[in-house]
Amino acid sequence: MVMYMLVRKTVRIPVHYGTTRSKLDRLNKLTARLAYCISLINDLITMDTRLDRKTVRKQVKENGIAAKTGLSAGFVDRCVDKVLWAWRSYKDRCDEWEYRYNRALEELQNAGDDEREKLENKVKKLEKSKPSPPVFDHKVSCRLDYRTGRIEEGENSFLLWMHVSTLKKGETMDVPLNPSYWHLKQLEGVMVDDFEII
Repeated sequence: MVMYMLVRKTVRIPVHYGTTRSKLDRLNKLTARLAYCISLINDLITMDTRLDRKTVRKQVKENGIAAKTGLSAGFVDRCVDKVLWAWRSYKDRCDEWEYRYNRALEELQNAGDDEREKLENKVKKLEKSKPSPPVFDHKVSCRLDYRTGRIEEGENSFLLWMHVSTLKKGETMDVPLNPSYWHLKQLEGVMVDDFEII
């Protein structure tokens, strides 16, 4: 019997220094539009929102996010995934914080005079460290998959390429990457199923 092990790894590869200014500008516009889409979707989420794709996609459709951003459905779906991941992570942190805070309050109520000051400080520290909801005020990246792009092997001077959809329907762009020997060794024999433009 043969057993396979699935390992996820992240490899950061810079864009090649020989990339044209026009391609870099187009990449910049694409990442700005993705960040704008993530911000718009995030504004739709409240503490009462069900955090599943169906619910959030419905809200996105009702609010015309795709039309506002000019992004294809593949890009919008990936932005939805980014927002869902951020909110689920936030709720997990809130649950953990609430558990620790309630325990600290319980310890404070049962504490003797000699421990009281130390536990009061602990409660104050926990109150200050309460997690805050996700905010996307700055440029943020999201994972892109086979619907919106892929990493391809090249030849000669450019060993890796990023093939990515653009803001124009049906138009794609190939951007050369600048991998080192280490990057290439990390990618040897692996399947790249998604990537981010940072």
